Amino acid sequence: MHAHKLIRAIMERLKLTLHPEKTRIVGLWTGEEGFGFLGMHHRKTKAETGRS
Repeated sequence: MHAHKLIRAIMERLKLTLHPEKTRIVGLWTGEEGFGFLGMHHRKTKAETGRS
């Protein structure tokens, strides 16, 4: 995939590598998928505005 190649190139410039078993592309548009990062799960949700 183009996105994976692009990210890999950026990571190489930063002298970092992607973990081959943990790295995956997820779709965030529907909110059905998400990803774990630094102990948190990230996914798309509707924002709370605080309005009554």
